Amino acid sequence: MIDRKIILVILLLILIVAGWLFQAGRVIESTFMTGDFYRKLFQKVDLTPYAQEMMREELIESVPLTIPDDFMDVITNQLSEVYDRQWLEKELLVIIDDLLLYIKGNRQPPPIHLSLTEKNEQIRERIKEAMLNKKQEIPFLSIFNTSLIDQGIDALVDNIPLPPYYDLNEYFSEKGVTDDIISSVNRFKSFRQFYLYFPFIAGIICLAFFFYKCGLVKMLKSYGIGIVIAGITFLLVLLARYPLFLNSMERNMQAEDIMEFTAAVTAIDYAISKSLHIPVFFILFGLIFILAGLLLDLFILNPADENEQYQSSS
Repeated sequence: MIDRKIILVILLLILIVAGWLFQAGRVIESTFMTGDFYRKLFQKVDLTPYAQEMMREELIESVPLTIPDDFMDVITNQLSEVYDRQWLEKELLVIIDDLLLYIKGNRQPPPIHLSLTEKNEQIRERIKEAMLNKKQEIPFLSIFNTSLIDQGIDALVDNIPLPPYYDLNEYFSEKGVTDDIISSVNRFKSFRQFYLYFPFIAGIICLAFFFYKCGLVKMLKSYGIGIVIAGITFLLVLLARYPLFLNSMERNMQAEDIMEFTAAVTAIDYAISKSLHIPVFFILFGLIFILAGLLLDLFILNPADENEQYQSSS
């Protein structure tokens, strides 16, 4: 027969793990699972350099090879004015809100696309402008009818097959970040169900076993100690996030040439900094259990009688 102390130690460890999972879940739910978190994050992180690099690569692939490289240099240098920060954040928030609704509900997975429809006309105008300016630098073109040249430029630019959207799933797949965003989201969706329910189930089971094996007073004390340990250790991990995992994460992403590593590290750091109150409240909750056990022990119950009552259960 397994010794009662071993059972209690195992239950205490289960309670601590459940406490970690519960706190991690609260951190995720209060930050990454809210649209407001990303709206505030975008005030701290400027993602437009990444977007402009993506659009530059897409534009070079879409525009016909007949357009000289120096024309393309002029156009790509103006991408910051076309694909600006306001546009990018608006498009990303639409995608994020749809993903959050999908994770929390049963709707169909949304497309992971940046809509380019409203920006394509601006890009065409920039290409026309660059070509018309370049036309004036070529002397022999002056012998041709200017209107015919302008019409030819308009026809050429209007027939450039600019894409209606940019597939972020394809971009991150090429970067080696993930093979499929929705598959990663589905895995997180399953994990979310786990961290939402397992801590409560494990907590109730531990509470029942502590009461059965130790009685009310020791149950409150043991349960409270487990919660306090889980809270303190989780808080220490959050406070030591950079030496523990963020520095290594940044180095690994940088080594793999993932240029968005700064934004990813900033997002995690911001989420943690906004959630330090969670383990603090968790510790206080555990202290309440311990205090309740001490009060019962001192003023209400006779510990000796209670020990004798539950001695036989061992």
